[in-house]
Amino acid sequence: MDGSEIVKLNRIPDLVQEIKSGRLDAVILEDAVALEYTAGDSNLVYRFLPTADEDEGYAIAFPKGSPLREEFNAALADMKADGSLQAIVDKWFGKEESERRGNGILDFNVLDGYMGYLLEGVFVTLLFTFVSALFGFVWGSILSLFKLSSMKPLQWFATVYTSIFRGTPLLLQLLIFYFATPQLTGYDISALMAAGLAFGLNSAAYLSETIRGGILAVDKGQREAAMALGIPYRTMMVSIIFRRRSKIYCPRWSTNASRW
Repeated sequence: MDGSEIVKLNRIPDLVQEIKSGRLDAVILEDAVALEYTAGDSNLVYRFLPTADEDEGYAIAFPKGSPLREEFNAALADMKADGSLQAIVDKWFGKEESERRGNGILDFNVLDGYMGYLLEGVFVTLLFTFVSALFGFVWGSILSLFKLSSMKPLQWFATVYTSIFRGTPLLLQLLIFYFATPQLTGYDISALMAAGLAFGLNSAAYLSETIRGGILAVDKGQREAAMALGIPYRTMMVSIIFRRRSKIYCPRWSTNASRW
């Protein structure tokens, strides 16, 4: 279109809002995306743009030299020949399906065929949340003891650890665990393990400070009384500091000086 001005924005919703506000005359989108937006808004219409190359469209990438490429191309050719590929396109990208899913604000028909995936997603979310929370609590407790230790290397390690994990975005940590681990170590880490490690190590950094603050909040007199009574350090930490409900009875003068 001669004389037209091209405007580029970062997100598709921004483009749609621009055309609805009148600042744009047209927006170029993929057909499936355009169908969804026009089906849900009667003020928007779409037109398909013809393409000069019949092979233009979606593609699937394989590693260079992959033996699956020829086999995959053969399977695609068979699907095109028997019409099954076009049936899939018509089912998921056809106008009738898009309009049916776009009717009504609370149209629960969109969940048809997806409930199994939703329930599986809930289970996986709860599973890695439980695993990461448990791992974060155990490792966070150890880190808090490192910071309270009199050994400088342990203090430095815990301080550096919490500074790194609390000072970097969790999303960056997830990306490093999931994408960098196979490239650096050759180990193909699973998504669940990567998420569990990232969330667990991240939560441990925060929990360590919470636990350390709780330990330091215990009255100093309880620690001094335990030391005066000759209670070993480990017993003092477990039975008195961590369980703050434990009581220490110290000698007290009564009204009679001859009795304790």
